[in-house]
Amino acid sequence: VRWVNMDITGGDYTMGTAVAHTVVSDADPAAFPPSGNLGGNATFSAEFTAPGDYTYHCSIHPSMTGTVHVDP
Repeated sequence: VRWVNMDITGGDYTMGTAVAHTVVSDADPAAFPPSGNLGGNATFSAEFTAPGDYTYHCSIHPSMTGTVHVDP
């Protein structure tokens, strides 16, 4: 899975000046390493090889959450 920060808030994502976000696993231990800060147009990828639901959040904006669903 690849995430791309295309947030247009507070800047221009194509120029890399948009609001930064992160992708952080909710699992313990983590299902994938944290992304670190992703500026505008930055990308982060993680590989999921086992079926299941993998929840994550943005550590900068904790209300921003998501789930990657992997089917067998």
